[in-house]
Amino acid sequence: MGSSSSALIAFGLGALAIAAAMFTGAWTGERFADPIPTVTQTVEPPAVVVTEHRLTDVDAASAPTITLTVTEDIVEGYNLRIDTTNFTWTPENVNTSFAAGTGHANVYVDSVFITRAYGPDVWIDAGGPGSTVEVYLAANDLSEYSVGGVAITGSAVISAPAAPTATPSP
Repeated sequence: MGSSSSALIAFGLGALAIAAAMFTGAWTGERFADPIPTVTQTVEPPAVVVTEHRLTDVDAASAPTITLTVTEDIVEGYNLRIDTTNFTWTPENVNTSFAAGTGHANVYVDSVFITRAYGPDVWIDAGGPGSTVEVYLAANDLSEYSVGGVAITGSAVISAPAAPTATPSP
């Protein structure tokens, strides 16, 4: 390559660098700004908002009941077991009309909605030791079951994992 080709390549690379600097905002019009600025943004977590669902009051004698068990998962997160009475899981009927004793559940950890549960076993990847897991039983029409205006819920506190026990060697 001759010297004119080298100059043309150098000019082309220079123009490319200027175009890149203009695109990123680092071009001052005369030279590159030193150094190219970086932006650091701190994002605050959103305020904790627990949505209030419409309640559907049911008779106390036939009302669903709920009991929770939370165990640490062997890999990560937690396994949540939702045991109920007077309640049938009906994920296929979500967003349909109310049918007594059927529906799904809404799962919260430390008052933050995590997921809907469509059956009794749910894996959650939220919270830690000391966190509170709350589950609200919901009807197919998305209202939450209640008795006397109080939502039917279950709660459990995630406990710290058990300390390993030493096994004496023979």
